[in-house]
Parts: sequence; structure tokens; C-alpha cells
Amino acid sequence: MHLFISPTYPSPPHDPGARGRGHRKGRNRELEKALLLWCAACIVPPDARAAAPPDGARAGRDAPASRVLLYEHSSTVRLRVGLRIRARGGAIQHVLACSVAPLDWPEQRVKLVGTEEPAGGRVETRRLGGTAAQVMLRLPQLAAGSEAAFTRTYEITRWTQRVKPDAWEELHAASPRDVRTYLEPSDGIESAHAEIRRFARDTLGDRSDAVACARCLFDATREHVNYVEGPFAGALAALRSGRGDCEERACLFIALCRAGGIPARLIWGRGHCWSEIGLEDGAGELVWIPADPTRERELGTVSHFCPIFQKGDRFRLPELSNRSVRYLMPHCTGIGRTPEMESIEEEAAP
Repeated sequence: MHLFISPTYPSPPHDPGARGRGHRKGRNRELEKALLLWCAACIVPPDARAAAPPDGARAGRDAPASRVLLYEHSSTVRLRVGLRIRARGGAIQHVLACSVAPLDWPEQRVKLVGTEEPAGGRVETRRLGGTAAQVMLRLPQLAAGSEAAFTRTYEITRWTQRVKPDAWEELHAASPRDVRTYLEPSDGIESAHAEIRRFARDTLGDRSDAVACARCLFDATREHVNYVEGPFAGALAALRSGRGDCEERACLFIALCRAGGIPARLIWGRGHCWSEIGLEDGAGELVWIPADPTRERELGTVSHFCPIFQKGDRFRLPELSNRSVRYLMPHCTGIGRTPEMESIEEEAAP
């Protein structure tokens, strides 16, 4: 059995291939837009800023109900996601090809609206850890010189999120037994490292309130890590260098939170990466509070509509001998020649 990993997945924030000139131009446009919005924010009253919908948004009709979070505006997009494999130089036996499958979340609603799969193949979906899913194609054989593709087209509606002003007072530390996995270190989130723990301790000082601690760590992450694009380095490297992009900022914030006893996890979106922390509300229910230290200036707000592909940063795949992976990259296993693989991720017409 040979494992083949797709070398050209377009979306993960840590994929160097996604940071080419075209991607950088898009980021430049985003930075220009952010600068204009920042200038406007300086002269617009805070209440008016909160009420103004982001570009391309519509009022949050049918928005989820929450005692803690406001879901104010929404945007809908259709995405065609999948994988194309080609057998070059020889046949491949017992093919298993996997691609990401977005899930429903309080801030996201997913509807399957189209499918494409090859004849003779079997397509199924598997859930991983309750926070991610994959679409899997199984083929008994892929003949030499042939190709097979499978796709799913999803209609994804995303809502903005904002903690209700009067809800902050009721939020407090979550019970560790419910979120233990989000308090442990993982690949690129070295929350047990002495330098991470020392930075968190020095930053927090004598603070003990979970919300105050999270806000302090959020601000410290934004101040410490200058935004610089590059290959994934992780939380510890970002702490040492003071450089990184959205993934380093998210990973460092999560590592600091975990070091400080606050459960936190990654959110992987289309071309962007952010995070959320786990707190309990006044009714004792676990609530995941959004935290985007790259695009937002305050904890508890997400004003963009990036489709969410998965949450979490530790997944075990049976075909990888249950080895832990941090992101569910598209991949293919089989016996025979190494296939050519092309990830499919594109917006689809309504």
C-alpha cells in the first residue's frame, strides 16, 4: 500500500502553493480594502459600525438563535469541491481518494446541491472527531492512462458572529472534562513548551477571569506577531520571530490560551485560518467564542464569510495507521504507480 498526498491543494492557509503571486495580489486587495475600512472606522461612531453589514451581506434572516452570540448578517456561496486523479505510467489498484466535506455549524449552514462520481466507484462520507468530515471515493482499479474525478457542490451560508454586549458578564471558564483535547498541545501548537508557558504567564500577570485572560492573550498575539506570509512555522516559531500569517497568529493565540487553561481550537476556512475558545455561559452550557487575531481587532467577533471546512487540529486517519494529522489534506492511497492528483475547489453558478 502506497500513500500519495496531493501537492497542489489550493485552500489551506499553510499551503505555500496558495501564496503565489495571484494569491498575494488578492491579499493586497484585501489589505487595501482593510485600510479604507480602518480609515472609515476612525470617523464612524462605534454603534454605526456595529450596525453596518459587511460587503455582500444580507440581513441575517433565519439566523441561528443564541443567548450569547449575535448572527447578524449572512452570505451564501456555492462551492464545488473534490479531487481528480490520473494513472500515469501504470494502473493503480484499490484506490481510496479523500477530499474535504464542510459541515453545519451554528454560524454555517451547508446544503448538498450537486454530485459527480465515476462509474464503478463508491462514494461515502466519514466524520472525524465530530468537527470535520471527508468525502471518500473507492475504486477497485484505475487503468493506466485513465482518470477519475469526484466532486460535491455545496451551497454554504455563513453568518457573521458577535458576542452580545450583555453576555460577556455571564461567561466563565469551561469545565476541563468537557474540552480536554483542546487543552493539550498539538502539531504547531506547542502549548506545553516552556517559552510559550512563560510568555502566557508574563502576559496574564495576576489575572484569573477567563474572559479577561482571553482578551489579554488575543491583544498580545496581535501585537507580538507581525503579519508576514510564508510557509507554516507554528506557534513557537511565531513567538520567537514575531512573524507569521493568519495560521501562525491563530496557532500562537491557541497555544497561549491552552497554556493559560483556556480551551481553544483552530478553524480552517477557505483561504483563511482563525480560532475559537470554549467558555461556559450562565446556564452552564459550553459556548465557542470566535477569535480571529488576523482580521478582527476584538475578541468575540467574526465579520467575514469564509466557508468553514473543518474545526480542530488533531485528526487520526485509519489509512495513515491512525497517525495524527493537523489538517485533512486531500490524499489518495492505492497499490501501484503514484497518481497525478488535482484538487478541485471553485465557486459554482447558482
